[in-house]
Amino acid sequence: MAPPTTTNYAEIQEDEIEALRSIYMADFQEEKPKVAAWNRSSDRAFQIRLKPATDGEDGIALNFRASLPATYPKTLPKLSLEFGEDVRSTTRAEAERVLRTKPKTLLGTEMIFEITTSLQDVLDQTMQVKAENLPTLDEERANQQSLLTEQAQRLQEEKEREKAQANVEEEQYLQVMVQNQKAQEEKRRVKLQTWTSQDPEASSRKLNIQFDFSVLAVAPIIARGCCRSHA
Repeated sequence: MAPPTTTNYAEIQEDEIEALRSIYMADFQEEKPKVAAWNRSSDRAFQIRLKPATDGEDGIALNFRASLPATYPKTLPKLSLEFGEDVRSTTRAEAERVLRTKPKTLLGTEMIFEITTSLQDVLDQTMQVKAENLPTLDEERANQQSLLTEQAQRLQEEKEREKAQANVEEEQYLQVMVQNQKAQEEKRRVKLQTWTSQDPEASSRKLNIQFDFSVLAVAPIIARGCCRSHA
């Protein structure tokens, strides 16, 4: 029986690292290995600086860092990202999603170039959105929130205008009522003056009538008092 073959993971990692170095050149930087316990070398680690293919702005770049354990690619590598200051939150989220999901689909094979290519695509899409001046998800949410705020403000202003108009109409109605009352009182006063000027004895007759009614009103009371005294 033939002896079992062993996988030379160190050789596989070396070949992959050299290929990455030749592809990314100045953007590839390998970290100096550290001596671990028992004089064993630490994991191979390196950084790759990724930028959009159509724009070399440093603010939209990201740093991809990988640490390869001794049994990589049988074992998943340790990966992390550092973002430039101008990288949008949507781009960050998409890049982090690639880092969470892509390695699992490539387990057992050299995967670093596949992952960095996917990250490069994310950056290129960001630049395409920027070039076409299309709103990002955050900008769309901000615009939607701004529209809702404006609508609420317009509704509030409309309510205030309606309330102010109602107050004006109520004030005008009260003024009309007061004017009508004054006009009616003035008509009665003029009518009374006209009546008394045409018939000077009208006032004295009015007083006599009021006096006669007063006497008639108290007459029954006087009569009842007299009956009680006779009894």
